[in-house]
Formats: sequence, C-alpha cells, structure tokens
Amino acid sequence: MRYQRSMRNVLLSTLALAILSGCSVNNVSPAAPAVDIAVEQAKIREAEATNRKNWAAKDVEGLLSYYADDATLMTPGMAAMKGKDAMRPVLKMLLADN
Repeated sequence: MRYQRSMRNVLLSTLALAILSGCSVNNVSPAAPAVDIAVEQAKIREAEATNRKNWAAKDVEGLLSYYADDATLMTPGMAAMKGKDAMRPVLKMLLADN
C-alpha cells in the first residue's frame, strides 16, 4: 500500500512537471517581418502618383487598370456598374466634365 502511494505521488509529480513545462514562456522574440515597409510605402506613393497622372491626362484605360475585371463602381446618383466595360463610358463622361 505504501509502495502504491509512493508510485502514485511520483506519477502525479511527473505529470504535473510535464504539464508545467509545456506552459513555459518562450523568451525568443518573434522574427522580423519579411516585408520592407519603406519599399512598400514607396510602391504605394508611386501608384498614387500614377493614378493622379492618369486623371490629369484623362487616361481611361490607365484608370481602369486599377480595377479588377469584375469590380463594381458606384457613383452618386447612378446605378452600380459591374465590370470594366460598364465603367469605361462613365469614366469617359466623368473625365469629359473635368
């Protein structure tokens, strides 16, 4: 009987140790992101500059290049336009007014 209690205590202690060791805190810092933030910011600024140039040049195809083929364009007072073919005449009209 005494042997059984002793073995049970050893097993419970071992189990508790195993559980607690699995909960230990890992002091390793997470890896730095693989993305270069400055490079990504420069890409965004370049895309914005190109978009402004497309508007200034009234370049409909350049503006449409920013949309997916199945995109939906919604403008105030108009029905939603699905797809580039539906957007093209509206963008031409908007650009003609500028």
